[in-house]
Amino acid sequence: MATAGELDARLEAADAAALLQFMNSAAPHVAARLGLAALADDGAVLAVHDGVGWLGFDATLPAYRGRGAQCALIAHRCALAASLGCDVATAETAEPLPDKPVASHRNYLRLGFAQDYRRQNYALTLSLPDE
Repeated sequence: MATAGELDARLEAADAAALLQFMNSAAPHVAARLGLAALADDGAVLAVHDGVGWLGFDATLPAYRGRGAQCALIAHRCALAASLGCDVATAETAEPLPDKPVASHRNYLRLGFAQDYRRQNYALTLSLPDE
């Protein structure tokens, strides 16, 4: 297990690939060191039901992007899901477009997820009543 000093040195010196090499054992310590709020706005979630793990809310704050934090959160929750008896993990991301890549989509693919289907998303513009 890495000490706080070793973790600080690795976080400052490592690129994303090197960081991912020790994430399986260090992910909880990275979250503790940076504070979960530093890694995700509302904290990364793993919900488990009937052998399926759902991963969500793992968006990385802008100041911490490009350092492997989201991949570490995904990998850690996949390992946790497996230890809880899950044989499937699922997640959803925004759809990447030619002019708008989606880092989350890329990260899930990089970690072995496959796109299963596309879903419809809906939006409604709300306005406040005139006062």
